[in-house]
Amino acid sequence: LAAGGGDRHAMYDQVTGTSRWRDWALDGSGLQQAFEVPGDAADVLDRVYLAEATAEGRDCTAWIDKTPEYVFHVDRLAGLLPDSRFVVLVRDPRDVFESLKRVGWRGRTDWQIARYLRQVAHAIEQARRLGRERVLTVRYEDLVTDPVSTLAAVADHFVLDPIDRSRPLRRDPRTTAMERDAGIHQKLEREPSGSDLRLWEAADARRVASIERLLGIDALRIMGYAPASHWHPVQRTWTRALAGAGHVVQMGTGAVQFVVNDRAALRHRIGLRLRGRRQAGLS
Repeated sequence: LAAGGGDRHAMYDQVTGTSRWRDWALDGSGLQQAFEVPGDAADVLDRVYLAEATAEGRDCTAWIDKTPEYVFHVDRLAGLLPDSRFVVLVRDPRDVFESLKRVGWRGRTDWQIARYLRQVAHAIEQARRLGRERVLTVRYEDLVTDPVSTLAAVADHFVLDPIDRSRPLRRDPRTTAMERDAGIHQKLEREPSGSDLRLWEAADARRVASIERLLGIDALRIMGYAPASHWHPVQRTWTRALAGAGHVVQMGTGAVQFVVNDRAALRHRIGLRLRGRRQAGLS
């Protein structure tokens, strides 16, 4: 399809075969009609999404698709959809870490969750290379504390009609069937609150330090957040060097553990006792 051909029937089956299809207002015949009209990938997607908007009773001239996994495919999407623009929504990775840990997503261990978040940070850095005209970074914290100004910036980025700041924002608390079945995103039923932010600050200092070491200082920097724990210059050098080689560093009290991530997904832990006094900042 992206090359101008493709099996449209297979694409139809792929869309209707996903668990999210039950959330669509568009029926199968409407989707089939959108696929049957000739056109490239951008044309087909425009027809599909605008047909869905019409089925929902919305009068739209543009569409926005919120799919977190797209962050790993921005270059390809930018090539397929030349008029597309992207918004990267970032949240303090320490809060994200604890949230993923709580619901059991992106890994069963701290190391696996941190690896996923480092991959996200790298993808964000790659996406930003398209330039600010096409990629806008929005902080979740700004969206919660000042939604009107933040959404006004998003509307401007997408070249949409300006937001009327004198009118209250209309909330759409709808969730997908998958979210309802899993009992997640229940906070959509209420207004966002400042109490939803910086939850990691309530954690033990050792826990925060452990999370930050797993994430790595570069991941925090890319997402726009400063570390709360003390980082000795030696730690910064080691974590950056090992992260570049696919490794992670975990810092303990007076010790360093190198967590090796090889292609076979094996992890070997080698404890290295650092000598020196606590005043050196390595405790």
